[in-house]
Amino acid sequence: MHQPRSSRFAVQLPISFSGIHGAGSGFVCELSETGCSVTCEGDVDVGLSVVMHIQLPGENVPVKAEGSIRWTNGMALGVEFHWHRLEEKKRFLHFLDARARAAENHIRRAS
Repeated sequence: MHQPRSSRFAVQLPISFSGIHGAGSGFVCELSETGCSVTCEGDVDVGLSVVMHIQLPGENVPVKAEGSIRWTNGMALGVEFHWHRLEEKKRFLHFLDARARAAENHIRRAS
């Protein structure tokens, strides 16, 4: 069975994306350092390169990331990130680190 390469976090973040074959929007459902799963309407082809804008909580400007569609399943799709902008990646990783710390603190309080 395939093991995820990094921790995944359940989220509900607005996303818009565009590629050579059009554009779409939806919600990021799971997020990790290497990619995300998205629910959206419309058909998206596996292998398609996309530019994404992910709205992080408390931020006025969405994080801009590049990626490729790795899988699709009905209204769900998986995206692998390909970061081309270091500042955007830093913003994203800062958000993920905060999520990881919050999850760790929650586990500690529950035990």
